[in-house]
Amino acid sequence: MGRNFSEMKDEELIEMAEGLHDMIYQVECYGVRDMHNYEGSLIELEKRGYEIHEEKTLHIRPKEGHVKVSKMRPRNRDSVQAFNQKVAETERR
Repeated sequence: MGRNFSEMKDEELIEMAEGLHDMIYQVECYGVRDMHNYEGSLIELEKRGYEIHEEKTLHIRPKEGHVKVSKMRPRNRDSVQAFNQKVAETERR
């Protein structure tokens, strides 16, 4: 990726997140950089007020009555653990 996540449009981030989600969780053909870009795009979307629901399919939508925040919020503990597990599995390959 050539640009910072903060420089990308919402639509670009959503497209990136959806494509990487499919590669990682459906096709299961990905690398550590893909995991990094996936997680980074979701964090940036959360900072912009989007609500993220990760299941077999990915749903991203604006939060009701959201207010943009200036500080990055940590993702929920289960998402961080799942991400770390995927990275560890990738590094073992």
